Amino acid sequence: MEMTIAGAEQVACTIFERLGLELAGAQLDYESFNGIHNFTITHAGTRFRIQFAEQTLLTGSMEQLEETTCKIAERVLCNGILRPF
Repeated sequence: MEMTIAGAEQVACTIFERLGLELAGAQLDYESFNGIHNFTITHAGTRFRIQFAEQTLLTGSMEQLEETTCKIAERVLCNGILRPF
């Protein structure tokens, strides 16, 4: 069980790092509780909350998670462009 938790945390760390690279101007936060991994992104005055179930982190391929992370970053960035200041 401990290896599973460590594996999910490793994947979550990779996602967090990737989001940080893609969203250099955003504020990122991460927490996990009861098998749910929460990422909070604050960018251009908008807060986004992304959740992954632990099972998704453990069974998803790195390509799938990379694609999902890129889509999240695109969505956040597009929202910042469309949002009037």
